[in-house]
Amino acid sequence: MLKSLMKYSFTLKNNAAKLTLQNSSIFLRIWSAKKTVSCLAWGFFLALRPAVKYAKLKQMKYSLSNATEFGWSGIKAKAISSKDDFPGASAAYFEVTGSHGRVKTECSDRIYLVLEGTGEFDVDGKIVSVIKDDVVIVPKNTPYDYKATDGTTLKLYLVHTPAYDKKFEKKVD
Repeated sequence: MLKSLMKYSFTLKNNAAKLTLQNSSIFLRIWSAKKTVSCLAWGFFLALRPAVKYAKLKQMKYSLSNATEFGWSGIKAKAISSKDDFPGASAAYFEVTGSHGRVKTECSDRIYLVLEGTGEFDVDGKIVSVIKDDVVIVPKNTPYDYKATDGTTLKLYLVHTPAYDKKFEKKVD
């Protein structure tokens, strides 16, 4: 399998993934040949953008148990990492019982992995139902919202590329 993405190419063979960015290669060992895992690995590779200047990582490992809690009505969340940790990407965990609220960001693409529950994403007016192991990619400057359905708690893992920056997020009516 080979997918070309502008200056990127991604190859998956024998449970190993290879990303080629211009003349450089980065390898990732895939722990499962499942399509969702492959899509998730591909999504994380979107964080590698030549236009972004990356600083050194403050640390390599982050834990949900050490994350900063935040949220609002229907949303319980934890910021696992931030732009202060690494400007190239940040991560968060969400437990959704209501609706996120319609927003768009002018800064980062967002990659959501559904960990548990059922829900719906509205991405630029297109409604997509999601279940465990689904991955949803929301490009920057795209209005979107999501919510839990069927009385479940929708649990999500989110990666922002580059890292989340509140000043670039706008509420959309």
